[in-house]
Amino acid sequence: MGWPNLLLKLSEERYATLALYGYAWLGGSLGGTLFDLKWLYHSVAKGVWHVERRLWRILIPHISGGYAFAVIVLISSGIFRIFDAATLSRPSVVVGIGFLVGYFSDSAIGKLNEIANTLFGSGGKRYPDDGSAPKKPRASGDPPPVDPNSDAFIRILRAQLKPVRDQAASVDPSTTRRYGKLPKSN
Repeated sequence: MGWPNLLLKLSEERYATLALYGYAWLGGSLGGTLFDLKWLYHSVAKGVWHVERRLWRILIPHISGGYAFAVIVLISSGIFRIFDAATLSRPSVVVGIGFLVGYFSDSAIGKLNEIANTLFGSGGKRYPDDGSAPKKPRASGDPPPVDPNSDAFIRILRAQLKPVRDQAASVDPSTTRRYGKLPKSN
C-alpha cells in the first residue's frame, strides 16, 4: 500500500490497477520528456529552434504519458497480445513499456494508426481521385477556378506575395529572436 491508497481509501485490487496505469503514465511522460529534451538540444545546436514551439514542448510529455497509458490499457485488456497479461504485474515492465511508447510516441501512434486502418478500414482520402468528390456550387460573385499551373495564377500569386517578401527583406535578422538565433555579443 502507499500514501495514495491511504489518501484515496481504495481496496488493494483497485489500488493495484491505479498503480499499474500510474506507472504507465509516469514511464510515458519520462520517455516523452527525454525525447523532448533531446530534440531541444539538437534543434538549438543546429540553429533551427523556433520559439513558437513552446506549447509543443509543454504538451509532449503529457501526450506521451497518455499514449503510454492507452497502450498499457490495450495490452492489459488482451486486445494487443504483445505480452502476457501476467508480465504487466511487474512495475518495472510497465514503466519500461511506457517509457518506450513515450519516447517513440510518433512511431507508436503511427503503428496504432496502421492497425486501426487494417481493422476498421482506411483513414486515408475521403474521396477518390476520379473526380467523384462532390462539387461545391459557385456563388454568382465568385471568380472562376484558376489552374494553379497556369501563368496567370503564378503572376497573381507573385503580386500578392510581393508585399510580404518586401517586408521580410527589410527585417534585420540580427535583431530578431524569432528563430532562436541570438545577436552576437562582443
